[in-house]
Amino acid sequence: MNPKFLNPHSGRVYSTLRHDQWALTTTGSIFNISLEDQFDRPAQIVGCWTSEQVAALMDVELADAASLTDMFVCIETSKTAEAFKRFGAQPTSHLVPALVVPKPRQALGGKTMRVVQSSEILSPQHCGICHGSGANYSMCHEPSEQIQVFQVRVRVHQHDPGHADCLTCGGDESDLESLYVVCHLSQDVLCHLLNVGDIIFTFDVDKRPSPNGNLRGSLNSTHSSKSGH
Repeated sequence: MNPKFLNPHSGRVYSTLRHDQWALTTTGSIFNISLEDQFDRPAQIVGCWTSEQVAALMDVELADAASLTDMFVCIETSKTAEAFKRFGAQPTSHLVPALVVPKPRQALGGKTMRVVQSSEILSPQHCGICHGSGANYSMCHEPSEQIQVFQVRVRVHQHDPGHADCLTCGGDESDLESLYVVCHLSQDVLCHLLNVGDIIFTFDVDKRPSPNGNLRGSLNSTHSSKSGH
């Protein structure tokens, strides 16, 4: 498994990892966020991952783990934009923090939820991604493939003995939580939920604010592909 699909909050593969765009984004889809994901809680592996930790997590030789950890830049969260200077493939002077994943109103780890609404908020393009890894550090990488981001509005399962399935019980939009799905559009599409505090950077010149207030930058631009890590 590519280390970019290891969840920095847990040191495990994302429980929400899926092999297409629609399993987490289609209205009516039902999924669970494992407690092990530490989705909205501090990372279990605090700070920067070492090659020894990656070797143990992925069950690979230390030399292989060293090359895998080289895909990431570990940096103080307040300085994440500087991480992408190392990659050098995109104009960092145009770097835009397009999305910072907000904390939901309730703890969602270990809960089941149903997608009520879904919308694409970042069309396929090359981006930088920073994942919080605890102790005010983030692990940043610039995937060689294009990525796509969806906002999904979900209704969380509430136990109610009077209803057989309260994923479909009433309520209005004020009851919904917003989650964010990132899809890596390589030969094999892989998608997962972004954790609270994760940051998506775009390399767009256009920095106009978007209407929803969460995103900045043009959502329709694309960039030529580059060699991967």
